[in-house]
Amino acid sequence: MFVHGTGTIMRRATLLLLPIALALGLGAIMVALVSMPTALRKQWLLSRQRKEIASLNATLKELQAGIADPQGRDQAAVRADRTTAKPTA
Repeated sequence: MFVHGTGTIMRRATLLLLPIALALGLGAIMVALVSMPTALRKQWLLSRQRKEIASLNATLKELQAGIADPQGRDQAAVRADRTTAKPTA
């Protein structure tokens, strides 16, 4: 009789295991669905900010080149003038 009681407890525990596992699985899915829009929004924002930083860095380099060459020509044009200039004799 003692063994019979233990078997019944084990069967009941096994029967309860499936609903508990399903509840945990559904909870994990719900957490993923709730947090995914926030994660996607943060990734989009980070990508946009990186592009903006790259654009600002490019603008900064152009402005610094303008300060280095006060006549307003860009450094590539200055180098091109120096290499293609014909020597005067």
